[in-house]
Amino acid sequence: MPVAEEVAIYPLDVLAAAACSGGSAGGLQKPNDCNQDGTLDISDGVCLLGHLFLGKPSELPCGDGTVADEGNIDLLDASGDRQLDLSDAVGVFNFLFTGGKAPRTCAEPGCEGCVPVAGCGTAPAPEAAARPRRCRVGQSQKSSVNHPGWGSFVPGAPPA
Repeated sequence: MPVAEEVAIYPLDVLAAAACSGGSAGGLQKPNDCNQDGTLDISDGVCLLGHLFLGKPSELPCGDGTVADEGNIDLLDASGDRQLDLSDAVGVFNFLFTGGKAPRTCAEPGCEGCVPVAGCGTAPAPEAAARPRRCRVGQSQKSSVNHPGWGSFVPGAPPA
């Protein structure tokens, strides 16, 4: 009988946010990361569109949560016009899907790094990332918490 091995499973958003923690002028943030999951992807453009046209999310990630907040402009203004509008979501989609130029908020062409954003909080404290969910390799285990970032990992097993 194989010996079960215990491994730590961290929520993906905690790991991603921990990579962008710190900064003296404000929290280090992934540019244009509207939904604060630590990545720049289609969901960030959709997040901004949802806020602008549906009111969901009801607040943006920085400062007072409005499109006029300087922190949100610094984080989400892909077009560089100092306004948050449709062109910023389109700029993100253009960068992601058509090879368009990186959003103005990115520090480098690939938009891989984090940038300090005044008025934006820092990522969760390191002790939050130090509390992983534990499961035994080879055992199926469902989280009792409904959290989109949780997953299980079994080496050699196909993705669920």
